[in-house]
Amino acid sequence: MKALKEWLKQQREFNDLTQQQLAHRLGKPLQYIEDVEHGDYRLEVIEFIYYCQALNIDPHQGIRLIDLDPQEQNK
Repeated sequence: MKALKEWLKQQREFNDLTQQQLAHRLGKPLQYIEDVEHGDYRLEVIEFIYYCQALNIDPHQGIRLIDLDPQEQNK
């Protein structure tokens, strides 16, 4: 999951968005974006899709980054 959160942050930065701007697009508090990017909050599937839409990116790209190693799933 580390790769996915890093990818989301990179995509936000690539789109020249601050965390606050992304939070505004999603209608969420700034803390939500911070928690996602730090790995303190795990996105539900639908949240992930909305997050990607707010960044104008394809969710399928991010899904390909998910490591399905069972040991990684608990981190």
